Amino acid sequence: MVMRKKDVAIDFEPGDDREIFFFKELGHFKQRVNNFADLYVNIKVKEHPIFRFERPHIHSDYYLTVSEAILGKKLEIYTIFGKKEVEVLPGTAHGSKVTVKGFGAKVPEQGDHILHLKIDVGKRLNPSQESMLKSFYKSYLERKSS
Repeated sequence: MVMRKKDVAIDFEPGDDREIFFFKELGHFKQRVNNFADLYVNIKVKEHPIFRFERPHIHSDYYLTVSEAILGKKLEIYTIFGKKEVEVLPGTAHGSKVTVKGFGAKVPEQGDHILHLKIDVGKRLNPSQESMLKSFYKSYLERKSS
């Protein structure tokens, strides 16, 4: 049996989701045919704690407070290319999406980064917060009925 050691560089772009890379005649030596076999490398990308990849787009979640959802806010989010500022418009609903064009994977076309907005309503209110929300709700109902 003929053994050889060879380093093989595998170049691929961020977001490349190919699982198998092929290298001609870089495998083990096959004596009966007197040549080297082909080398197949299987790659499995681990799930990321922040980003989800759905070809060619990158998805992530961002949790807003109720006040941020109602009033709007400029956010600094993380993308696969670094930080990016995005704007959440006033009156944003739970489940809304913000698309950041061109910040997804390049496989082969350029994808987008899709930010899924979720509203964290909290579990406990102090008396001052409860009073303000009741006042807000009352004025909302009055405005809606007029």
